Amino acid sequence: MENQTKRGRAAGPNLDLLYRRLSNAYEEVLGRLLEQAAETLGEEGISLALADFLLWPDDEEEFRRAYEAHAALFVPWLVFDWTPDPDDVDPAVRKDFTEPLARLALKNPVLQLDPLERRILEAAGAEPFSFHEVIACHPGEGFILRDILRGREVEVCERLGSENVAPGDILFARVVRIEQIAMLAGCGSLFFPPDFKPKVIALRAKIAGRRKAIPDEELRRNDAELRDLFFALHDALTSPLELRNTDNEEILFHRLHWEIDSAAEAFERLKHLCADEAPEEILGRAERTADGTLKRVHFAWRRRGDSKTPGVPNTVLGKITIEEGKLRVEVNSAARAAHIRETVDRALGATGRHRATEVLGKQPIPPFPRDDADALEEIRKSPEARAEMGKLFENYWMEWTTTKLPALGGKTPRQAVRSADGRESVEAILAAAERDAVRAAQFPEEALAGIRKARRLLGLS
Repeated sequence: MENQTKRGRAAGPNLDLLYRRLSNAYEEVLGRLLEQAAETLGEEGISLALADFLLWPDDEEEFRRAYEAHAALFVPWLVFDWTPDPDDVDPAVRKDFTEPLARLALKNPVLQLDPLERRILEAAGAEPFSFHEVIACHPGEGFILRDILRGREVEVCERLGSENVAPGDILFARVVRIEQIAMLAGCGSLFFPPDFKPKVIALRAKIAGRRKAIPDEELRRNDAELRDLFFALHDALTSPLELRNTDNEEILFHRLHWEIDSAAEAFERLKHLCADEAPEEILGRAERTADGTLKRVHFAWRRRGDSKTPGVPNTVLGKITIEEGKLRVEVNSAARAAHIRETVDRALGATGRHRATEVLGKQPIPPFPRDDADALEEIRKSPEARAEMGKLFENYWMEWTTTKLPALGGKTPRQAVRSADGRESVEAILAAAERDAVRAAQFPEEALAGIRKARRLLGLS
């Protein structure tokens, strides 16, 4: 494949010319057949085809959103794949629409298709849609794809679509080969990240059954199931996230206020709420008056451990700020607000009085007054702190290998890697984690080291 790739790029000018000819011919013949579909089917028939393509959305708003998201994929599906249910179309249309438009066009001399157009219709009409994984990418030129469902690899010419993809990305598309060129003849508008791959592998196992390979005709028979999965993955990637905290509570920020008699007394009564920091450490960063009286102190409300996240030694539940005469607590859910209200009232007793609880909405509360960026930079520069972060990541990923995951059908990664499909799924999840670590982690080296240790433990290194 690598030698083929190099030869293809070496013959760049000729391939570029052929690619442009094919692209122009494809768009031209697709437009002509779409016009024919509109004449043959009419507005009602096109609407019927669209509803069939979208798997019959429940309401008009869902229909509109789905069409806007997938219009570019609908046209090639209509031309190359759709045959209407005889009971759903007008009898006058039925007799002229027994096969997909592309096959009918090949038999229709009136259309006067040229040889290149005929080759395009024949190739695209014979090739089903499938899910493909990007193996390598040459931005502005194309990419090497592996068909996840059939195991085939092909180098695809694609100028625009190759600009913003990376190895491991997944796309739903029809790939056709004409002469020396493979091109996309219909493609979903989004590339999915690698950790979506286990769902494709699960569908592959379902379609394949006991067969080692899935025939092309079997993919065509399962066309609706493939689209159903594509729409589900698209919705999962584009739907607004419902943010929840580590206790699976809806994120809704609250700020609670108390009037207090003494900052020092309030601190003594509430210091136990910080599970992993000694009182001396907290007071070491406190602000004091000229005579040494406690003026202002803040610390995190923490509990030990986190049942939802393996390897995490404690969970931050909120932020507490104590000043002379007043106390403020900030939390991210209604349940935590109720819990801390009861806890603080009981701890303060007669020395404090609750005055108000603000519901601030779903936008994050600004952090403690100390600049978090500066604090994070200090941690990054500290070898001891980085080593501690490394242990944290290592513990997380070690426990992850024995955690039952919905993406693996309720199996742990250690159990999943015993089968070929499970091993491939675990690889995809780890590949996505590695990508996220490089792109977004505050400590990418430490995060990657933890993931690589998990790989070695699972025999995937």
